[in-house]
Amino acid sequence: MPVQGYTGHMERELRALTRQLTVAGQDILEGSTEWTKTYHWPTLTLDAETAALL
Repeated sequence: MPVQGYTGHMERELRALTRQLTVAGQDILEGSTEWTKTYHWPTLTLDAETAALL
């Protein structure tokens, strides 16, 4: 589907996200937290400048 400007792009992206959440994230939308037990949380590495700000 062709995109008409920024607004069209954002609408398309939000529709895709909504579809994905509805299909794959139904348990999350229903308030389940069981998925957090098996989710592999990413390790973040901060550079010195960012770490100094925190």
